[in-house]
Amino acid sequence: MNKMKTETWFKVVVGVMILAVCLVLINMIFSIISGLIIRIAGVVMMVGIVVIVYQTVRRALKR
Repeated sequence: MNKMKTETWFKVVVGVMILAVCLVLINMIFSIISGLIIRIAGVVMMVGIVVIVYQTVRRALKR
C-alpha cells in the first residue's frame, strides 16, 4: 500500500517535471522565434528605408 503511494507520488512528480520542462522549452522556442521575427522585420524595414532614400536621391539627381 505504502509502495503504491510512493510510486504514484513519484509518477506525479515526474509528470509535473516533464510538463514544466516542456513549458520552458515552448517558451524558449517562442521567444527565439519572436526575436527572429523582430530582427527580420527590423532588417526589412531598414532595407526598405534605404531603398526609398536611394530612389528619391536618384530621382533628385536625375532632375
